[in-house]
Amino acid sequence: METVGFDWNDLSGLVFIFAIFAILGSIASFVFWLYTLIDCVRREHRNPNDKIVWILLIIFLHVLGSILYLVIQRPNTETPEEAARRAGPP
Repeated sequence: METVGFDWNDLSGLVFIFAIFAILGSIASFVFWLYTLIDCVRREHRNPNDKIVWILLIIFLHVLGSILYLVIQRPNTETPEEAARRAGPP
């Protein structure tokens, strides 16, 4: 009598595809995290303590901190170039 079992070799292709998506997702989330960290460091904040708090939040909360920064704080900040344009010619 032959036993009917599950052949784990059938899942090797799915495991490979999952691994590829996991690696690509990890790389994408790291690039997103790095972009928001660099953006936070470069931008002028109204309060210098805000910059420190946001940098710490981005570092410790990773992608969640990056999303919070982009949604909450980024519209309220400006780059040094934007500040110079807003100020006008000297």
